[in-house]
Amino acid sequence: MTSKKRRRSLEDYEIVERIGSGAFAVVWKATHKSNGALFAVKQFFTDRLNPQLRRRIHTEIDVLSRFTHPNIVRLFDVLEDEFSICLVLEYCAGGDLATYIKEKGRVREATARRFMQHLGAGLQMLHSANLIHRDLKPQNLLLSSRDKDVVLKISDFGLARELEPGDYAVTVCGSPLYMAPEVLQFQKYDNKVIYKPMLFILHLIMLHLIPRLICGVWGQSSFNLSLGIHPIMGIIIFRSYNRSRSIRFYSFQSRL
Repeated sequence: MTSKKRRRSLEDYEIVERIGSGAFAVVWKATHKSNGALFAVKQFFTDRLNPQLRRRIHTEIDVLSRFTHPNIVRLFDVLEDEFSICLVLEYCAGGDLATYIKEKGRVREATARRFMQHLGAGLQMLHSANLIHRDLKPQNLLLSSRDKDVVLKISDFGLARELEPGDYAVTVCGSPLYMAPEVLQFQKYDNKVIYKPMLFILHLIMLHLIPRLICGVWGQSSFNLSLGIHPIMGIIIFRSYNRSRSIRFYSFQSRL
């Protein structure tokens, strides 16, 4: 007679501390009781979830289940019971990029370049799978540590969308400050354009510029290169803001 396999649950983990919370979920730092491995457990409470939020959770699970990539947060397990849905995720000790910028102020150009190369690698992997993130912002970019060998990782895929080549999306979603001009203008968009302007907005924020200035750059024919950054960096940033998709850079990693 074979014994019934025990169902995995949150009880398999020792909660260390709460590292994040919102209206619908809590994120815990936790260790697995059997081996001491460290994880981040994102716990969604089912009594607070409407159908739209449930779809976002399942979208995130579906997307993360496809990838094992150094610049995309890894999903290790999904635990579900009548009270909650828990995503057992890779723990990133460095926190999110927004907090890092707030604490560090203006980031050195070499560090900014490293972060953007990591972000570019993650986005390239998504692009190869015909996926758009659609909510790319510093709060959704996590850091593996605060060491010199820190690795940036993309997280929070609840608004991700799959688009086959030649297809377009029209839904306006995400955070307005980080949206491409096509989205802000209620135009159709594809997976070639949606994240590129976001990438360079993040680049500017890492240089600690005021968000209002960033918003005001869209569509301008000139860009102030006397911002204390390398001229080539300035040109890349300027081109990424242009309303014309043909002027924006699509292959950016080789330039960083």
